[in-house]
Amino acid sequence: HSEHEGIVQKETQSTTQEVNFAKMMRAVCVDVPGGPENLLLRTVPRPQPKDREILIKSDIIGLEVAGTVDTLGPGVKTSWKPDDRVMALLCGGGYAEYVAVPEDLLMPVPPNLTLCQAAAIPEAWLTAFQLLVFVAQVEEGDVVLAHASGVGTHNLNKMPPCISLHIQY
Repeated sequence: HSEHEGIVQKETQSTTQEVNFAKMMRAVCVDVPGGPENLLLRTVPRPQPKDREILIKSDIIGLEVAGTVDTLGPGVKTSWKPDDRVMALLCGGGYAEYVAVPEDLLMPVPPNLTLCQAAAIPEAWLTAFQLLVFVAQVEEGDVVLAHASGVGTHNLNKMPPCISLHIQY
């Protein structure tokens, strides 16, 4: 194979493939289900954002993502722009340096939070919030018992001002 300006041509029996390493990323891949020993770090092509998707450069990877807007896909209707700090809960693909996310799933990272802190909001904090507000329909003055969960009690203390809870430990 030959290299020219970050592009490598790979000769195979039937075709010549061009791979642009500038459009590659590292991602955790799984070929065989199982334990952590089956997790593989690979170099793979960056996803290309589809209609109404936004490509995020991930600072924090996992089920949640926190990072910055890299590229807007076609048809994006929101006001996101490159370098905006964002977070999202994903249904998959978050163990990578870049992830394409439907624009409706993105949330801005509050300026007083680090990206590391923001990554915990989509899963842990919003789960606690939804359970308290939408499922339990907790109202001001209600007593909430948070049992055996440091994360849960932390989340309760971080409820927005519109949810004034009297929390007893």
